Amino acid sequence: MSKSPPGARVIGYKNKRAIRRATGSPMSVTSERTLANVDATRQQTLPSAGARPRAVRYVAISAAYLVAYLSINVITNSRQFHESGITLWSPDNGLSLLLLIESTYFAPIVLLASILTDVFVNNVRHGLYIVVASELVLTWGYLLIAIVLRDVFHFDTRATTYKNMIAVLAVVPASALRKASPMAGQALAQVTS
Repeated sequence: MSKSPPGARVIGYKNKRAIRRATGSPMSVTSERTLANVDATRQQTLPSAGARPRAVRYVAISAAYLVAYLSINVITNSRQFHESGITLWSPDNGLSLLLLIESTYFAPIVLLASILTDVFVNNVRHGLYIVVASELVLTWGYLLIAIVLRDVFHFDTRATTYKNMIAVLAVVPASALRKASPMAGQALAQVTS
């Protein structure tokens, strides 16, 4: 049997034991290699979809979202059904869901945008606490849908695949039901008053 040149990496039982004795490590060489591989993998992978954005990026994305959300609502407000606040299209809902899929840390911004829209754009005539409570429920609904899309269906906002399309189509009925339930209550309140 020939000897290995100095510095050569030979893997075998005797070498593992020699390394353990030389380093004085209480951990086995296999465990050390496994931990090293895990650390290397963590450094190579991208942060999860729910990762907290940095402060400057968070503020920039939040400001852009607020401007886009309020602008979309001003445009859609002119197309509502008999002054009821119900429109046939809601791109603002998709924008909110997309933002929450990126990171759930944007939930307060989604809530704030919804409240501002109800108060200043849609001129909702209920008390502020009712508006905040209803928008809080809606935001929780968006949050639930975003978490299901991101964590259960592994929805990727940057990929256009059949898997993502099927995931969205699986969640659309729940989203429509979530959006329709407060609208039905609002329409019923207008009819009875």
